[in-house]
Amino acid sequence: MTSRTTEAITEAIGAGAEALFAVRRPDGVFDYGDGTLTSTLSTVGAVSALWFADRTGAAEEITLGTDWLRATQLPDGGWSMVPGGAAEAGPTAVATATLQLVAATEAAEAIALGQDWLRGYGGLDAIPHPEVVAWCRQFYGYVGWLAPSEMRRFPLELALFPGLFRRLFDLRSPMVAAGRPRADPVSAYQSAAATARRGR
Repeated sequence: MTSRTTEAITEAIGAGAEALFAVRRPDGVFDYGDGTLTSTLSTVGAVSALWFADRTGAAEEITLGTDWLRATQLPDGGWSMVPGGAAEAGPTAVATATLQLVAATEAAEAIALGQDWLRGYGGLDAIPHPEVVAWCRQFYGYVGWLAPSEMRRFPLELALFPGLFRRLFDLRSPMVAAGRPRADPVSAYQSAAATARRGR
């Protein structure tokens, strides 16, 4: 790796960290919306990223995010994507995995309740959207709930094609709107990659 590449990577990490902290609220939510959105998904993503990047230096932010997740768990054990809604499988899967990652002992009861809810739903295999399942399985892999051999690689290279990435992986409309045609992310990636190669 060249020094120029290293410098570019360092700058990108710094910019990402600044963007992450810019959307942190005092209540522990990481809000990518208009200042009023409270999202389970953005919070689990930020908390887990902080854990991997600097769990000591970001201990306060991790604790606030963890406390918020525990406080927004529904009485039935699940989580909704946006608190106030009904429990959903995707947010429940990633919230329980994130709590297992960062606060396994303190949040043991919340984790057990969430996993019970998910078992009642039918587990990850009952989620009808392969892109959501792939994302949840990444979180399960972080905490050892899945062996690496059981994980399907998540094609993050698609982020190089923002329009396509948003169409395939837009998790904002109830964990991918039920009426939206289901896409195979691997086939879409292969098609996009072929198009990119032809354009060189």
